[in-house]
Amino acid sequence: MVDRLCTAAGMNVIQAPSVRAEVLRRGLLDANKLQEAIQHRVYSGSSQCQVGVAFGNVTGALKFDYDKEKRLIGKHSIFDCKQSPVSYCPYTFIDMAEGKVTSIHQVEQRN
Repeated sequence: MVDRLCTAAGMNVIQAPSVRAEVLRRGLLDANKLQEAIQHRVYSGSSQCQVGVAFGNVTGALKFDYDKEKRLIGKHSIFDCKQSPVSYCPYTFIDMAEGKVTSIHQVEQRN
C-alpha cells in the first residue's frame, strides 16, 4: 500500500496535493525529501517512497532478491525515460536494499 501511495503522490493529477499531504502525515517522507522527490531527485540512500514519488511506476523489469529464509533483501527496477522523469536514458536502473537506493545507473536495454 505504501508503494502505491508514494507513486500516486508523484503523479501529476488533481489529487496529488492531498496524497502528498498524506505521505507527510504518515511520516513516509519529511518535507525536504518530498520536495526532492517532486523535483525528481533520487540518490544513494533515498527511500523506496522517494523513488515512487520521483519516478512513478516501474516501466520495465522488476526483480526481487530473497535470503534463505525467503525475506526480501533486494529490489531492482528499470524505469523508461520516455515514461518517467528519470536520471538516465534510455533506461535508469535502480538497485535497492533494505528499502534504500544502493545504486542508480544507465542501461541501454530492458532485460
